[in-house]
Amino acid sequence: MRLLLAVMACFSTAASAQAGPIYWTDVSGPAGSHVIWRANGDGSGMTTVVTGLHHPRGMTLDLQNDQMYWAEPGAGVMSIRRANLDGSGVESLVTT
Repeated sequence: MRLLLAVMACFSTAASAQAGPIYWTDVSGPAGSHVIWRANGDGSGMTTVVTGLHHPRGMTLDLQNDQMYWAEPGAGVMSIRRANLDGSGVESLVTT
């Protein structure tokens, strides 16, 4: 049930073709408090991997390099960002 509630404010999802974890954005709450979640394919093991985001969307996974990418608009700018699949190493690649 917890997984279902989190998905109600979801803008994007990404999953591994090898039945690995599922990742999704959660934009409930005010901007700046949005997050990226991860869970096992059966919904167990749900955990927050990236926090403090502003409307993340358009997520994709690069499994070969263990990274995730997403777009993030905020305060009149748009950023393309990435992080390691464990949520570490968050960085902006392009900001317009």
